[in-house]
Amino acid sequence: MAPESPGLPDDGAALLGSPPLWAATIFGHSVPRLHSWLWRWYTAEHIKNLCFVMPAGHAKTAVFATEGAMFWLCRDRRLRIASIQKILDQAQDVLMGVQSEYEGNSNLRALYGDFRPPKERAGFPWSTEKMRVSGNEPGAGSLRSKTHNLHAFGVGAEGILGERFDIINADDIVTRKNSATPVLRERQRLWFNEVVKKCLVGSPLRLTRLFGTPFFYDDLYGFIRDHATTILKPGDWREPDDPSVDASGWVYIHLDAETGFEEG
Repeated sequence: MAPESPGLPDDGAALLGSPPLWAATIFGHSVPRLHSWLWRWYTAEHIKNLCFVMPAGHAKTAVFATEGAMFWLCRDRRLRIASIQKILDQAQDVLMGVQSEYEGNSNLRALYGDFRPPKERAGFPWSTEKMRVSGNEPGAGSLRSKTHNLHAFGVGAEGILGERFDIINADDIVTRKNSATPVLRERQRLWFNEVVKKCLVGSPLRLTRLFGTPFFYDDLYGFIRDHATTILKPGDWREPDDPSVDASGWVYIHLDAETGFEEG
C-alpha cells in the first residue's frame, strides 16, 4: 500500500499514458529499467498476444498480475480480466492484493476515485474468487455490468469454460509438476488454446498476457516460442512500436538464455 504523495499529478488519465510513471506514482516505489520496459510491452494494445519468460524472483506477480490488473481497471472499469495462477488459492491472493489497494491506497483514490462498490463501502467483505468495481454493478446500465471485472482461476479450471473476458492475465501457470511429462504438457496446451483463449471471443480488446518461468523446451511457453511471429532474446531491447515487430501472432520475450530448455 502506498503512502500518500503530496505532489500527485492533476490528471490521472494522462498518467495512464506512461505506465511506469503510473506505477511509481500509485504505489510509491521506483520502477527498475527492466520493469519499465516490460510495462510498455504489457500495456501495448496492438500487441494482442504477449508472452515473457524469466527466472523466478523478478516480482512478476506483484507487478503484472496485481498492479497490471489495477492499471487496466483505471483505464476502463468495464473491462473483464481473468487472473490465472498455477492454483486457485494463488489467484485469489492476487484478488485480495487488488482489494487491499482499493481499500487503503490514498494515491489511487485521489486520482481515480473509489473503486469499492456500495456493498463493500458499507463494510461487506469482498469475494476472493470474483469481484466487481464501482461503476460495474448489476443494473449500472451496461450489458457488461452483468459480469465481474476480475475473476480468479487455477490452471485447468473447468469453470472458465463459457466465460467472456477482455484480458487474460496468466502468471506462472507452467510448473515442473504440471508439465512433467509430454502428456501433461499437451494437456495444458490444449486447455489454454482451446478453452482459455476462446474466452476472448467477442471482445474488441482481446489481450493475452502470459508471464512466467519455463521448465521444458516443449512446455506451453516453448510451444508459444516456436509459433511466435516475433522473438526478443536476451539483450534485445526493442520497443513495442519498433517497425520490425510483427504483432500478427505471438510476441515472445525471453529474458534469460539459460532458462527453459530442459528435455523431459
